[in-house]
Amino acid sequence: MPFVTHNISTQTFHSNTPFFETTIRYAELEEGLWIMYNNFYYKNNIVYKPFYDKHSPATFYYLTFNKIENEYQTNFYEFQEYKIQNYSITLVKPQKEFLFSHFKGSKENIVLFLVEEAWVKKNIINSGLVNNEVKELFLNDNIEYLNYHFKQEEFVSNLNEFIAVFESVDILDLFELKRLSYQFFKLFFNLVSDKDKEKDSTEFYKLNKEDILKVEKVEQFLLSNLYLKFCGIDYLSKKFNISPTKLKHDFKLVFNSSIFKYYQQKQMKLAFKLLQENNLTIKELSQRFDYENVSKFSSAFKKYNNQLPSKIKKKE
Repeated sequence: MPFVTHNISTQTFHSNTPFFETTIRYAELEEGLWIMYNNFYYKNNIVYKPFYDKHSPATFYYLTFNKIENEYQTNFYEFQEYKIQNYSITLVKPQKEFLFSHFKGSKENIVLFLVEEAWVKKNIINSGLVNNEVKELFLNDNIEYLNYHFKQEEFVSNLNEFIAVFESVDILDLFELKRLSYQFFKLFFNLVSDKDKEKDSTEFYKLNKEDILKVEKVEQFLLSNLYLKFCGIDYLSKKFNISPTKLKHDFKLVFNSSIFKYYQQKQMKLAFKLLQENNLTIKELSQRFDYENVSKFSSAFKKYNNQLPSKIKKKE
């Protein structure tokens, strides 16, 4: 293909199209278990889904582990842009559909495992070391995919180690990739077990791809307006054509948080960063985030950063 180059010795693809630019690295860790690393920059909004050749059997599970960084513009000359990072895991079963949505200007690091059904059967289904909740995830035909947003430091650390291995050397270190892969699977299995204990786990797995896409659009809208007061559930409901009850329900399932809590958390994490990097008073910063007074801003700041903004200013 004219828009793709392939370097066999370094196991690397590179592609630059009007829609995205990406570098892809790949390796077969063992029979039935492949790993790929994608470093994407999206030039336009993109929604895509897997395509399966009817004449070729699709027997691989698709398991991704990623970090997405979105860049947002502001109306304040002091802050030309700000970046928000999100982490998620997606599992798609063989021959099942799922929508993948990406927004213009976002950067994504993806570790992707392609896992053959025979490998799953040998190492998961028939293993005495894997708990029943994990086996159920792979065996239950009613569960077609999983999409989970996480914040656990163990996952973040594991992903960063993957990125370092793929981006630091020309010849991939298979032993290190195997070690990190099995570390990831252990973390993932523990996550599935914990999630299965929640009463809403069955609902979560059944949330369809269109609903997830709509929730992700709501999230993007919220992240684009972090300097404003929370617009309210009714406004979001009307803007995205979804009932308030369903909106709150679906958002909680996808992001494991209420809408307002998620929005305020992102606000205060951004406020923490700005307070460290810019010569602003607390009053000026509270005004930037459209708070009525410093007291309310400080209270929200402490709730998510475990310290008052005045403490940070004193450290400088």
